[in-house]
Amino acid sequence: MKNISTDRLGKILKWMLIFIFVLGIFLTPFCHYLLHTYYGEIWSIVDADFPSIGSNTRAAAEMPSGSAEYNFLVGEIYIFGAVMLGIVVQLIRICRNIELNIPFDMTTHNSLKNIALCSLVLILAFAVKFAFFASLPGLLIIFTFVIVGMFASVFSQLFKRAAQYKEENDYTI
Repeated sequence: MKNISTDRLGKILKWMLIFIFVLGIFLTPFCHYLLHTYYGEIWSIVDADFPSIGSNTRAAAEMPSGSAEYNFLVGEIYIFGAVMLGIVVQLIRICRNIELNIPFDMTTHNSLKNIALCSLVLILAFAVKFAFFASLPGLLIIFTFVIVGMFASVFSQLFKRAAQYKEENDYTI
């Protein structure tokens, strides 16, 4: 069996991230239309699978465009899409640094710090939504991005220290 080298894996990951970014650029503007068009179908599936959730929270199969919940969902989708595209851009930058064989650089530290800040934005956005429309998936997303933000922050400091040690080592040799 042939082993895939880490260079190939890095390039595959980078191209997958570029594909996700391009797909996100094209799909994010259409989320408003998709939500408006398929809202009734989504909640009819929820009503069938989870009758206690669907019947208690959704009286009608169609959500009017001007309702507060609809506006929250559209805003949430756009904020989530824009911030996730920002995270993907930072991951592409990290992959580029790895590809250029400079992983312990301050740009990697800055990218990880930006990912932590993007996670904080998503935590705040979902916390505001959770305050008005409490749901278990929203709570799970909040906790997920708390963990992502903490990991990104810790790795950011780790890469900052590694870059500083590398810079000191480069000056001494």
